[in-house]
Amino acid sequence: MSLKIIQTKERLITPSGVALVGALLKKTSLANFSNRLGKPKDVKHQNSNCLISYVGLLCQGKTVYDDIREMQEDPSFFSQALQVNSIPSAETLRQRLDYLG
Repeated sequence: MSLKIIQTKERLITPSGVALVGALLKKTSLANFSNRLGKPKDVKHQNSNCLISYVGLLCQGKTVYDDIREMQEDPSFFSQALQVNSIPSAETLRQRLDYLG
């Protein structure tokens, strides 16, 4: 996905900056590195999906796992913006970050 930034008079939604975060994270090896950290029992969500989703939350100033529910209200936008396959639930996010820790 290429990201083109242009000046406009349109009103942007608050989490629109998440697309920039996703583009920047794509340039790193974070996804490959986190997926090599071991396979958890539930492999529906890759380690990278969980970690990148949490970074997306942190970049919005949100630190509570339950805040991921806002991303689940519009999963197509957030999964495309962060370039992940799926958005995990709050429970999966907490458990996976505990596992990776």
